[in-house]
Amino acid sequence: MSGTRPAHLHTDLWGKTCGDGRDKPYPLLGHLLDTAAAARAVCELMIPGPMKDALGEMAGSFDGWQAETELIAGWHDLGKASCAFQQKVDAVCPPWLADVEAPGLDPPEGVKDHAWWSDLLLWEYLSDHSRATRGRIAALAGGHHGVIPPHDRHLFDRPGWCRSSVDGPTGRRVDWGDDLSRLRGEITAVVVEVTGRRLVDEDGTVATAAMSLAVVVLSDWLVSRSPFIASQAESLPPDGCDIDWAAHHKRALQIASNDLRSIGLVRPKPRPITAESLLPAGAKPSNLQASIAAADWESYGITVIAAPTGDGKTEASLLAASGYNEARGSDGWYFAMPTTGTADGLLDRLNDAIPPGHKLRLSHGLARLSEHVRHYQDIDPDAREWMTGKKAMLAPFGVGTVDQMLMGALGVKHSLLRMFGVATRTVIIDEAHCFDPYMRRLLRQAVEWLGALRAPVVVMSATLPAERSAELILAYMRGCGTEPDGDLPPVPYPGWARWGPQAEFSTSGVRPLAPYLPSRSLAIIHREVPDAAFDAAMAAAAVAASKPDGCVLVVRESISRAQATYEAILEQTDSGLDGHVVLLHSRFRHRDRERMAKDLAEKFGPKGNRPKRMILIATQIVEMSLDVDFDVLITDPAPVGAILQRAGRIHRHVRSYRPPAHRAPKAQVWWRRGAGGGVLDGSRVYQRHDIKQARKVLAARPNVNVPGDVPAVVGEAEDFASDAGSASSGERAAYERKQKRANLYDYKARQGIIPKPLKQAAASTLVLLTSASESAPTGTRLGHPAVQVLPVHRNGDGYDIHWHDGRIEPLPERPDLCEELELFKACVPVVDWSHSDDDDENEDGESRGQTAWLGKLDTPDQYFGETAQRSAWQTGALSRVKLLPMDAPTTAHIAVGDATTAVEITETLGLIYRKV
Repeated sequence: MSGTRPAHLHTDLWGKTCGDGRDKPYPLLGHLLDTAAAARAVCELMIPGPMKDALGEMAGSFDGWQAETELIAGWHDLGKASCAFQQKVDAVCPPWLADVEAPGLDPPEGVKDHAWWSDLLLWEYLSDHSRATRGRIAALAGGHHGVIPPHDRHLFDRPGWCRSSVDGPTGRRVDWGDDLSRLRGEITAVVVEVTGRRLVDEDGTVATAAMSLAVVVLSDWLVSRSPFIASQAESLPPDGCDIDWAAHHKRALQIASNDLRSIGLVRPKPRPITAESLLPAGAKPSNLQASIAAADWESYGITVIAAPTGDGKTEASLLAASGYNEARGSDGWYFAMPTTGTADGLLDRLNDAIPPGHKLRLSHGLARLSEHVRHYQDIDPDAREWMTGKKAMLAPFGVGTVDQMLMGALGVKHSLLRMFGVATRTVIIDEAHCFDPYMRRLLRQAVEWLGALRAPVVVMSATLPAERSAELILAYMRGCGTEPDGDLPPVPYPGWARWGPQAEFSTSGVRPLAPYLPSRSLAIIHREVPDAAFDAAMAAAAVAASKPDGCVLVVRESISRAQATYEAILEQTDSGLDGHVVLLHSRFRHRDRERMAKDLAEKFGPKGNRPKRMILIATQIVEMSLDVDFDVLITDPAPVGAILQRAGRIHRHVRSYRPPAHRAPKAQVWWRRGAGGGVLDGSRVYQRHDIKQARKVLAARPNVNVPGDVPAVVGEAEDFASDAGSASSGERAAYERKQKRANLYDYKARQGIIPKPLKQAAASTLVLLTSASESAPTGTRLGHPAVQVLPVHRNGDGYDIHWHDGRIEPLPERPDLCEELELFKACVPVVDWSHSDDDDENEDGESRGQTAWLGKLDTPDQYFGETAQRSAWQTGALSRVKLLPMDAPTTAHIAVGDATTAVEITETLGLIYRKV
């Protein structure tokens, strides 16, 4: 050992560095007390009353839970009181440790070394407490960087194993090991003395442990900001002696509280809203909105709103959230939307619904670019930089994708921070009908956690089957520790149902409603056409339906068929349709699709200036949150719910004029007839069972009353098991295949979800809450993610980019934010099916080889090499980009083995690829 022995027991060890050149140490004890103070501020300023009550019930008392959380925060970096860590920065390493040969144990995957050492040291330090308490606190301290280390009991129980793993084998340890051990003991004791907190041996649950870790992670982030450290460092005496640690802790509490306020994380006081304040001037609330506004609300619960498209569910959900928030004493909500596009579409609309002085946060993978376009400003200049990525999920008011919420139910890095963020607010889930069995399992787990944490949940859908609404309500009830007596009654349609803690579901909150719009009879017309003439016949029918005036919506099941229909219609159009035939699908450049969606909204929205004639050919993307109003629907077969969603885009708004031929809403469902005369009920996109059920159910109802018949129609399509005995062998086979797929999806989801919230918080269970990955292997959605294809042009050995304004420049190595946005808008999303399983439903029915050309494209990393590292090419919107070298302005040719694929990109057709 060299140098002197430790001079000041509480300041000789550094925990952070501050100042230029990283040559100014900030005491480890100072950082630990800062974090404990921040944890107190977070608990007092961010957690609403019902969530405090829930944590108290699960942990014995809320004060006991908060005390434990503050102590974990105050001990989280104890592993930094180790030789190996102190030697990481030579300029601040204590002299008495400078030349020591530092031992060290390689940590588990994804766990930082000092976090792992905190886990080991706290296990030994807390030997006077129960095994459950020791394991829980050690594991949570070890997980403060987002990944909880595994608790190998056979190793932890070996005498002296934990300390020797940090300081070295007992037989070789010299004086510095004893000094470090003594310092650690004194540091942990000072944390207890200054915070005034004591540990109580309570078992706790997975949910209480998870929320403790979320608070510790957030607190560590808050006090690790340079301004915070600089402010606290200035108050320390120059010689490091005679520090008043109690005053230091008190000062940290004040700074952390102020920072939470300036960043905008303090729970807002409730601000009741009225239906009139959410609607355009002069508009009257619908019956749905009025009934919710008039209801008495409890501090938590789950509400399911079921009503046709266009019935004002968004405003109704905000009124429900306002009722919940007023009862719970704090404001805030998170709108969970199915896609980034639907989230963006609500951003400006919801921005008017938040209280003055608060910022509406956007939470999805493209949020940086969307907010950049809108130039939203923050309350505090530092907040914009800090409240990015997963931290945006902590904001009181947010809108984003449902994926961000579902990440909180997956065992991934920092998943618990997302769960903490949504649990402090009311969660509003839109388009709940569109989830597959995989996402449904994730959603149920998330809703069960929200129930355990007493976070209100509002679910919206126009076509949600009774079974699915019931499973969400039951999941919430299980989280609250409640089971129903018997089956739940169905949600009235249109109407809403609610379960809360003070009353039985069957006697509370059911509100049958008269519909807001007049009941209308939707005529379902079935057309059977020979397969060989199908596309041409559908195109001719669309043109005919537009004469002499009429706006026609054609929905095809795949992009390739939509493109073929568009071209067929163009061949048949007369001068009256010039410029009024539009194709819309997902495989357009982002800027083109954005322009088309805006144009459609201006023409066919509630106050749109509709042309006399128009044909829109689209894929199923029109089903979600596209507020347009056409006269007639022509569609490929689809599940019943999808057909009703598509029909919600005709006769959607009250208009003073409808073409005589389209005074009543009609949906034409076109079926292919095979060479033998039988109907072909296969599909490139949907399960054969769902198509068979749609044909069977809709054939029995040539007219569907909307909204009155919707629950029965959707329910009949879902309830195959009740009449399976009379089904044909083909119907039973299709059903069995669907069930097999659903069971597989459910199984895959269960491999990634976090444990149930009310399980006991054993260390072996807590490790399942996180993993080293930022995302689960299967993510929040099964299927194949889209590759972003960026058209570029060869320039010798390099690539040029043709900017939208006509400039031609070399492709930038390190794009700034404006360039990143422009580059992303120039990309076309293309699903890569090259690794598809044989059993996969493929959107365009391609074989695995038909998108093999994507594998031949360079990534920016391959093109730029190391210069692209840590740039926009590796993060966010551009992280999945592949470069498509164009031979001509609109065409590229990619060699794949002995074949060549031609790729064409136009403003009207989008991206087309075919072998040549």
